[in-house]
Amino acid sequence: VYFDYQKYNNAGGGPHDCSGLDLSGFDLVNTPTRNSKETLDKKLIADVLTFAWDCSARNANRKPCIVLLTSDGDYAYTLAKLRDRGVMSIVMFGKDCSVAQILVDNADVALSFEKDILMDPVDEPPHKQPEAVSSASNLSDSETATRSSDNNNEFRAVFF
Repeated sequence: VYFDYQKYNNAGGGPHDCSGLDLSGFDLVNTPTRNSKETLDKKLIADVLTFAWDCSARNANRKPCIVLLTSDGDYAYTLAKLRDRGVMSIVMFGKDCSVAQILVDNADVALSFEKDILMDPVDEPPHKQPEAVSSASNLSDSETATRSSDNNNEFRAVFF
């Protein structure tokens, strides 16, 4: 989980709130934003690329899959580079988010979290249908990464 610990504490959160995530197996990454969301973006992009590289190096026969929970178009270039290297990318976005079209265009699959995952019939912008999801089913859990972020880019979760 990527977050700015100082902002979290100032907002009323504390170490007791983080202990549950830690005990559940989440890696907590303190990412001081210094009043700039780019700090989180840069760390997340570096981790995604490193993960994809490591997975490909360990097993050339199985390609990794990256899942981002975001609506931030800043990740579109990263997804394009991953796609060029055979890494499947899935983007999931929330109903209250204005998802960047360039992000949807560069993802192999784009899903509305509420509509496609929770099956909640909500009005959403058009997105790519999950026709390529079945190609990810041959991936082991250790070869699949999930990245998530809220619309404020102050929180990101990483699952391996």
